[in-house]
Amino acid sequence: MGVVGGLAEARTGEARESIVGGTTDPDDTAVLAIALVTRREEALCSGSLIAPNLVLTARHCVAVTASAPVVCGQSTFGSLYSPDELWVSDATTAGSGNFYPAREIAVPSNDMELCGSDVALLILDGQFRADAVSPIAPRLDQPVRRGESFSAIGFGDGFDAGPVGVRRMIDGLQVLCGPNDCADPQLVSDREFVGQQGVCDGDSGGPALDTAGRVVGVASRASEGCEFAVYSEVAPWRDWLLGVADRAARLGTYDIPDWESSRPMVAPAASAGGSSSGGVAPSPSPAPAAPAPGGQERGSPGAVVPAKHSSSGCDLAAGAATERMSTIGHSAWLAAIALAAARRRCSA
Repeated sequence: MGVVGGLAEARTGEARESIVGGTTDPDDTAVLAIALVTRREEALCSGSLIAPNLVLTARHCVAVTASAPVVCGQSTFGSLYSPDELWVSDATTAGSGNFYPAREIAVPSNDMELCGSDVALLILDGQFRADAVSPIAPRLDQPVRRGESFSAIGFGDGFDAGPVGVRRMIDGLQVLCGPNDCADPQLVSDREFVGQQGVCDGDSGGPALDTAGRVVGVASRASEGCEFAVYSEVAPWRDWLLGVADRAARLGTYDIPDWESSRPMVAPAASAGGSSSGGVAPSPSPAPAAPAPGGQERGSPGAVVPAKHSSSGCDLAAGAATERMSTIGHSAWLAAIALAAARRRCSA
């Protein structure tokens, strides 16, 4: 069946999918660990900071999704988790640094199908300062091409290289088939591409970066044995991305990134005053939450789910875990988030 035939058992976020052969990456700090903590489950994903308070990731990282083989045309997303259950960290080893809370989840509102729609955005309850973390630009003006080189980055299981929760990257990968030339529509949609190497439990949502360092894909799923990975292409979601970016800019206090400034933008909200001592500054007073429209319009933010305790007034740096740990384990990042959550309630 060729390249795509190896994806017959592709699963979202399954363990045993890895950035195979990746090395520890302390430099790409805009690739964040995303932790989901609910009363029933805990999970780790990856994401790309594309604006100071805006993170691009996979939808299956923020929505209930069956851990079964993906069949395009049949596999769908369930309900979204609460933003209060999602946290991000820019540390090389998740759990050894600070965790910061999400404020809103945005997803394309008119498409529940997993294949080709496995993208989501998190608006953070605060923003990373420019001198702490420099965002990565998405590539919105060019489609992915067969044979194109890319790098993959994520926090997934490194097998012999080490446990889940450490940022790793591998470069020199190639796009095996693009959105218009993958063979089987049951396995890959026309908004996805297949790349070399697999992605692992924890790598989901992480970026495929082109040779200019721009995000061209979001890790969605991999074949059994990690021979190939499927990525959601970013460029088809240009209008939706810009719509959510507008809202994030209104909630932030930063200069508009270059990738957003190619069209007229609303002015960002005025500063609420003060800043944190860490890498994230607190959000200004919240604007009204955007409604979830019935259909996806050009530039619309889509479905937006606000957090229950957004803009609590807590200093996010003070609300984050400060202990430093030499190794990462399941309990390490859970403990860090528990401490951050407790302190976040200081002004709620």
